[in-house]
Amino acid sequence: MNSPTESPVPHLAARSSCLALIFRKTARCTAVLIGLVVVSLSVVKAQRAFASDSWSDVDKHGADKTVIVIRDYRLLSAAEFAQRASKDNGDLTEDQLRRNYSQHVNTVQKVQREQYSVTRRALLQYGVKKLFVESVPQEDLAERVKLIQAWAERASSADQWRKEAIKLRDTLNQRRQAGETDGDFQQILEQFEKAQSQFSQFTMEGLKYGVSARLMAADDLSFEIGAMDNSQSLELYQPGSLSTPENAEARAAREKLLAKVVAAWLEEHDTAILVLSGDCDLRDEFRELGLTVQYGAATVPSIPK
Repeated sequence: MNSPTESPVPHLAARSSCLALIFRKTARCTAVLIGLVVVSLSVVKAQRAFASDSWSDVDKHGADKTVIVIRDYRLLSAAEFAQRASKDNGDLTEDQLRRNYSQHVNTVQKVQREQYSVTRRALLQYGVKKLFVESVPQEDLAERVKLIQAWAERASSADQWRKEAIKLRDTLNQRRQAGETDGDFQQILEQFEKAQSQFSQFTMEGLKYGVSARLMAADDLSFEIGAMDNSQSLELYQPGSLSTPENAEARAAREKLLAKVVAAWLEEHDTAILVLSGDCDLRDEFRELGLTVQYGAATVPSIPK
């Protein structure tokens, strides 16, 4: 099954553009920096990288546990994106912000599509039953899972909105080319904008939830979402937040707590998939806990450099 947000509705130069609509109405996304490289923490400390289409070539090098790390960029709202852009680039015009944000959303969509393919393969090949995410406290996980499940259940409706928007777009283009913009043209335009808006909002909601939502919408996968964070760890350090000052000591303390959560899972399972931001991979933390862990990974082409 294709991931439900794989094909965005093409842009139509109509009264309200898709980009403006997305920028104004929906939470936005910083996308998903993902990487899967293969690193063993055994005595040999062998390291090996491979293409995303050769996942089956993973060699555990004697490590007794496997951790697959998916690099993640947290989804930003339009306001957060503007705040970060202002901090990094100074004041930008509304048009510049809209273009930059649109480019950012497109990149996120490409990365998550590639991320979906690699993570799906890992889930199927290794029989992994849990996908760990960060920044969602364990106390809020049940509610987050309900929201993701509700989103996944709307995938078939979203596909109908997408198809309807494309059909209406083509009709509008044909009518314009023929100079037939009277009669029910305005009604068709409004129907198009409604279908496009519904699909855009669904797409953006999925991007906000990340790869776990796309995977949950697949009919042939069965897994649970696990939370690495809790209220204590997020009080120490919240990744990706502009309001959280960089504090190496607090960050290290949080990562120790995350590693303990995953280590508890690995006591009874051989493999875990972790969605982690930045350069955090918990490698050192696992070593301190006495685990011999191999990291599997595949580079995804659309990751921003």
